Amino acid sequence: MKKLILFIFIGMLLVLPLVIADKQNHDYTFKLNQQVDLKRPCWNNGTYCTAAATCNLTVLYPNSTILISNEDMTNSVSYFNKTLTPTVTGLYFCIMTCEDAAEHGSETFYFDVTLSGVDPGASNPMVSIGIIALIFGIACFFLFISSQLNDAGPKIFFLLASFVFMIGSLAVSYVIAFESNLASQINSTVTTMLYAFGLIFFVIFAYIMIKQIVASVDLYRQNKGYEMDY
Repeated sequence: MKKLILFIFIGMLLVLPLVIADKQNHDYTFKLNQQVDLKRPCWNNGTYCTAAATCNLTVLYPNSTILISNEDMTNSVSYFNKTLTPTVTGLYFCIMTCEDAAEHGSETFYFDVTLSGVDPGASNPMVSIGIIALIFGIACFFLFISSQLNDAGPKIFFLLASFVFMIGSLAVSYVIAFESNLASQINSTVTTMLYAFGLIFFVIFAYIMIKQIVASVDLYRQNKGYEMDY
């Protein structure tokens, strides 16, 4: 049983590199399939562009196909904006060209699209791995204590506590997968694997729980001097 739990733990550690996204340089993070106003400031000689200035925007999908091709942006004096709806996750490349009287300028920038709209690069991936390892370690510690106890009450308590912490480690892994910058197909695969681990945990602990309850009842009957059924 201990070897099986260790095997599951190693499996979770193999899944974690998939759910921790690499840090990428970008200016904005948006949520998938949510309409957003992409706002970008316009500068001319150290001040905002005038009300007569014009800017055009080109946006490329992560696979370099065109989402927006040289379309007009709305002049709000201190910034220009363009309404769009990202439909795939990943890093989008943007080209902004502006004209203000006789002055011309251009710039490039990026925005990121994730399933949750949260920047996956804002946190340290090692911290996430450490949190999951800590929660799982506490679960294993409680399981070890449970295996060393003979009294039915404390034994079942630590067994249940171990189960709660193991499910907690899976829940944290799921949150990390959802918050990370993954393609929908990859996220679905990782989520399925986490659910599979959860099901395995449930089966293992259901088996352990039943076995421990039966052993505790037998021990109680022995202490009371009852005859065993076998």
